[in-house]
Amino acid sequence: DPGTGEIFITDGFDGGVLTVDPATGATTPLAGGAPLDFTQSLVFAPDGLLYVADFDVAWSVVRVDPADGDASPLAASLSFVGGLAASAGSVWATQPEQDAVVRLALPGGSATPVSSGNDLRFPFGVAVEAGGTLVVADWGDAEVGPAIVRVVPGTGAQDIVADAGFLTEPWGIAVVAPEPGALSAALSGCLGVLLLRRLRAGA
Repeated sequence: DPGTGEIFITDGFDGGVLTVDPATGATTPLAGGAPLDFTQSLVFAPDGLLYVADFDVAWSVVRVDPADGDASPLAASLSFVGGLAASAGSVWATQPEQDAVVRLALPGGSATPVSSGNDLRFPFGVAVEAGGTLVVADWGDAEVGPAIVRVVPGTGAQDIVADAGFLTEPWGIAVVAPEPGALSAALSGCLGVLLLRRLRAGA
């Protein structure tokens, strides 16, 4: 939780969501029992709620209120959810066996295909970049090796970010948010360089 620093984790076989105090390491149950059964991926969304990929009879995404642990299914029968990411108004989910990424519109949870196939061969982890594009950790297959794939949500367009080096079976992925003021500082630096070049050119 960016506001409190509290850590949330899923505890798969126990089908629960726990909170962790980052100062003491103390763990406290937050949610468990139906509709949570076998909790997997987890994301803390901009709306202040948790979204959990859960494997019960069919994969579902469950909304969990971090204040009281209230849990309610968001979407069901998604067929093996790998990873989750969130941005304003959306939860993004990978479906490894479908070679696909889908969007779950908030608050209702209706699912819309985003992109599938091509460079997506077994997409697992997913994260949102600052500009709204997605980056996906993809395991690849016998034909195409593991890769980090960028996906444009509006068009479904894909391009390879990385597909070599030490990648073998990438599971999770995260994007580091810029520090407050970093963008304005970077722009100021660029403008400063341009100004210096102009001054030197005119000298």
